[in-house]
Amino acid sequence: LPEGLVKDIFEDGFTKFNHDALSNFSYQLENKNIVFKYSMEQKSLEDDIDGYSFCLPKDSYQLCEIGTALHNCVASYGEGVQKKECTIVYVQKDGQYKICIEIRGKEIVQERIDRNASPGEEEKLVLKKWHERHALRSVK
Repeated sequence: LPEGLVKDIFEDGFTKFNHDALSNFSYQLENKNIVFKYSMEQKSLEDDIDGYSFCLPKDSYQLCEIGTALHNCVASYGEGVQKKECTIVYVQKDGQYKICIEIRGKEIVQERIDRNASPGEEEKLVLKKWHERHALRSVK
């Protein structure tokens, strides 16, 4: 373990921050980082709407970071993203991860906020604008 993390755990205890740092460290020890390459169509999904930034993760380590922040299993999608089976888009507001989206083709398979909850009203309005702007449809 990194010396700084060990020091933090001994000084602060097993806080959420230390848990997340250990989780990310463990993932990186067990998994090779996959750098994602995107098509122009996928890159076109990146957008800014009403203070929300829609972005593509740069690699599988960032998927782990997103999954840790949103308490979900998106880290397990790295191989699917690499093989172009799906596209993951994350949404940030004020520098914080807010929404994680799975897309297959032009269909939205799922959109989840923290702990796999459904988006709230504000997020739904922004997502609706993004769907329309990028001609995406929900499979639900």
